[in-house]
Amino acid sequence: MIRDVKPPLLSVVEKFATDDNPVIHPILSPMNFCFEVKYGHPWNKELANQFMQSFLSTHDIPLEDRLIACSAVKQRFVTLKSLVMEATPKKGEDEVQTRERVEKKDASKNKRTRRDTRRRGVGIFLNLLHFWELMQS
Repeated sequence: MIRDVKPPLLSVVEKFATDDNPVIHPILSPMNFCFEVKYGHPWNKELANQFMQSFLSTHDIPLEDRLIACSAVKQRFVTLKSLVMEATPKKGEDEVQTRERVEKKDASKNKRTRRDTRRRGVGIFLNLLHFWELMQS
């Protein structure tokens, strides 16, 4: 679970970007992107490259599909970054307030999704019921 992976310290990430011979490198297991910097930062790029090398060594991906795989890694980074930033305490928030804010947002999102699903389901059900009634008469 992503919550169990400690993010790298920003100072370590910046040192990796500036040193010619860095002592600490990003490691693939556990994958520890730094969400405080952009995807194009050397730390995140190195980690993405490690992942792609590992992935391509175990999967036979045609050359023309490799760009799609790289773009999927970048999209996953963007998605994870937004989830991490959303779950990061805002100024003046404690851990409980943060959890309540995130749960409230998730509940609101689920409520909208469920309501839309129910509407579609009820519409389909009513159409079937009407069709059935027509067939019976």
